[in-house]
Amino acid sequence: MKSFTYSFLLLSFFALFCISCSEKSASFKTIGIIQVVEDIELDKGREALIQVLKDSGFVDGENIKISYQNAQGEISNIPMILNQFKANKVDLLITLTTPCLVAAAQLIKDIPIVYSVAFSPEQLGIKDYGDNICGTYDLYDLEGFSDLIQELLPDKKRVGFPYNPTEENAVYSHKKIKEHLVSSGFEVIDVTVNSSNEIVQVAQALMQKNIDMFCVGADNVVRVALQPLVKIAKENKIPILTTETSLTRLSVPVGYGSNYEQWGEESGKIAVKVLRGEKAESKALPEKQLVLNLSAAREQGLVLTDSVIKRANVIIE
Repeated sequence: MKSFTYSFLLLSFFALFCISCSEKSASFKTIGIIQVVEDIELDKGREALIQVLKDSGFVDGENIKISYQNAQGEISNIPMILNQFKANKVDLLITLTTPCLVAAAQLIKDIPIVYSVAFSPEQLGIKDYGDNICGTYDLYDLEGFSDLIQELLPDKKRVGFPYNPTEENAVYSHKKIKEHLVSSGFEVIDVTVNSSNEIVQVAQALMQKNIDMFCVGADNVVRVALQPLVKIAKENKIPILTTETSLTRLSVPVGYGSNYEQWGEESGKIAVKVLRGEKAESKALPEKQLVLNLSAAREQGLVLTDSVIKRANVIIE
């Protein structure tokens, strides 16, 4: 895996080098896009953003050149990709996911940055970040999430919460979810996960504490290790609930959170303003969606009420 990642990065950096060697006219813009991991829903967000650029007259290969790079789930790859974008003097940097935004805020000071599928610098406590950064962020309103849990599991109160303590978005997500669930009468039992290899041990430790459900927040380490957690959830009939709707396509029964395509579209509108030299400001993404995976619910012993099914924005059979 390490060898594959190294080879992949060499090819990626060669492609970036080719961009820097090409001639750029005043009207031709280069855009670097970085994403932390391959994921269907993240890809939809990126594609929606690029479509907004196209619809607004910024077409890849005509008047812009887009270079898309993926860190392949390795956080250590992010600074290398960003430094290459910086060396190539891209005109605009677009970050998808919080780890990419955090690294960009630290490393890139003289290139406009538009972020998407991320918490805002203010939410993350990033101080003294440049005025070159703006984007679309998740308000992370959790009232609907806790209400949903209470409706689906009215007599259940013990929530098992694995999270990665070294990832800014995971820490923020864990803090906000735990605070809200506790204030809503739930008991949250949390265990840290420092690498994806630890998830089985962590899940088993939570099971020994007689939890009623698993909760997963905005956590890339847990996302990468999700399938072993799903297996344990199925075997023990302990359902997983999440604020990340994309995880429902990975056998999580219930997701209540932001729509990644809408997120990409809104960030795309901000990117258009930046490319046109117009004033651009960050904005919150207030709308939430409810996504259900019916087969995952059955496998994990979760009964979905008719009222919840009727409210769902997306249903995966």
